[in-house]
Amino acid sequence: MGERLVSVRPAVLSQTRESPSPSPTGETLRAISMWQPIPSLLAAGVLSIETRSWKTAPGPIALHAGKSRKGFEWATYPLWREVMNELGLRVENLPLGCVVAVCDIVEVVRTDELELPPDSLDAAMLALPPGHWAFRLANMRPLPRPVPCPGGRMVFRLPSEAHAQVMAQLG
Repeated sequence: MGERLVSVRPAVLSQTRESPSPSPTGETLRAISMWQPIPSLLAAGVLSIETRSWKTAPGPIALHAGKSRKGFEWATYPLWREVMNELGLRVENLPLGCVVAVCDIVEVVRTDELELPPDSLDAAMLALPPGHWAFRLANMRPLPRPVPCPGGRMVFRLPSEAHAQVMAQLG
């Protein structure tokens, strides 16, 4: 056997599993849609950063796997393939068009100001375009059963039925 290039130890196992606080205004949970395999790798605790050209506020957020298969190309890159194989993830089995996890955005910082350990998978796997925003994610709560839900642009609110299903799984 060849030498293992990465050690994937999902951080999810050691993170708090508290449910997000209900919105004082009764609004549903905020969500962000992204291409697979990013939401599955975030849910597994392998990645902890999401980047966008726009800024959002810290707080609880649902991770939505969009229906597009455009991100499947990333799974052909050697490091991505190795990480996904170690986790037992195959692109053909990744959920699409559903919420896969809930977490907290704990920090929002410009990508050119983001400090990552050079040996981190975030640094090795993600594009960090200068001038974009990096959302540091923590307190990852993967859903046992992905919740079907339409996606949205930028940050959107979950439909009330999807919100109720997500919250029921989080307890």
